[in-house]
Amino acid sequence: MYFVTFRLYDSLPSTKLQALKEGIAIWRRVHPEPLSSADADAKRFTRKIHRWLDAGYGDCFLAVPEARDAMENVLRFFDNKRYSLGRWVVVPNHVHVLVTPFKGYRLESILHSWKSYSAKQINAICERKGQVWQHESFDHIVRGPEQLVRIERYIRNHSRKRRSEARIDLG
Repeated sequence: MYFVTFRLYDSLPSTKLQALKEGIAIWRRVHPEPLSSADADAKRFTRKIHRWLDAGYGDCFLAVPEARDAMENVLRFFDNKRYSLGRWVVVPNHVHVLVTPFKGYRLESILHSWKSYSAKQINAICERKGQVWQHESFDHIVRGPEQLVRIERYIRNHSRKRRSEARIDLG
């Protein structure tokens, strides 16, 4: 099972991204490979990104109810056919999802399908053209039951913080 976050193309300001790149470069100079368990605290960068996403930067196309509904339908389309969806939440400028690909399906292909199809729909709904999603996404293998509980709690709490803008599947 993977915990995946993918975001709209403009969800993080370039100034924030530049500061993040600089911070990571400094951290890597101080903590060269191989990392000890004590040095493997790079999660601070992930937490920072999530805080910035939650600040609601960018055009926030997913706040448009029709665009949010389209994204939800895309997530559900191949559920139990190509993958199994766990909990997920769609918020104005990003998506969090727990997903387990079925044999023969790769996470990269699933993400490409979600982003490609939803981008066409979001552009049509929002009467626009151009890039919708940031090319990269954040994915993390769920390593055990305790971590799964933490991630599910994060998704649940995430939806509560933005109840008016987000919908969550508690499946």
